[in-house]
Amino acid sequence: LLFSILASKPASGEVAAVKKGDLPRGETLLLGRPDQGDRIPAVWLQAPRANPAAPATLIVHPEGVAWVLSSSESTNGLVKTILSRGGAVLGIDAFQTGQARAPRDRSKGFFTTFNQTDDAARVQDILTALEYLRSRTGRQEVNLLGLEIAGVWSLFARALADDQVNLAADLAQFRVATDSEYVDKFFIPGIRKAGDFRAAAVLVKSGKTLLHNASPEFPLAGQDRISAAEMLAWLVPAHPAAARRGSRKASPR
Repeated sequence: LLFSILASKPASGEVAAVKKGDLPRGETLLLGRPDQGDRIPAVWLQAPRANPAAPATLIVHPEGVAWVLSSSESTNGLVKTILSRGGAVLGIDAFQTGQARAPRDRSKGFFTTFNQTDDAARVQDILTALEYLRSRTGRQEVNLLGLEIAGVWSLFARALADDQVNLAADLAQFRVATDSEYVDKFFIPGIRKAGDFRAAAVLVKSGKTLLHNASPEFPLAGQDRISAAEMLAWLVPAHPAAARRGSRKASPR
């Protein structure tokens, strides 16, 4: 039931991409599924020197592509550090964020009977982007990093994906036992009856996960806070070349 009310996992090769422009070390894109009408603004950033041990990372943030690009240019930015360690990054404007914002008429009766809510559409966009990331890199193992409230969207997307998606999610202190939280922050009719976070927690615990900033109500144990260094170590292992240089530096002459 959780699957039917949320989103659907695209089949391998189902996601198409249209290149929109070039960046110094990447490109801007539009992602979508044929005949589904979705058009997801995205940015692909390639590391200066790829680390073969590092899965590529899909980053989802409420500010979307703009945040990813800003972080890639900031001196101590998370994205810039991931790239410097050899990890590739895909960022998206999930539904009704960033360049994907557009007027949406919800005035018609029974709107959610025939249409996805914004939050369900965001979960779908993450699943679509994950499939594109796999097709682009040729690897099944990928990272999914959800920041701020996008960590909640990412948790549910990971629940509908598989255990080859490594999930790092900020749970934004979401009070999972409080109805008003779902109305205000993650509105999907029927989500509580379908199992809400309890079902999602069961589905994600078989894979590699790093859950943090969880409320005391959350059904899985998570860390209260994690440092940027801990996050980076989890996402991107040390580059083999850097490790060799460090080993040589530490060796006695």
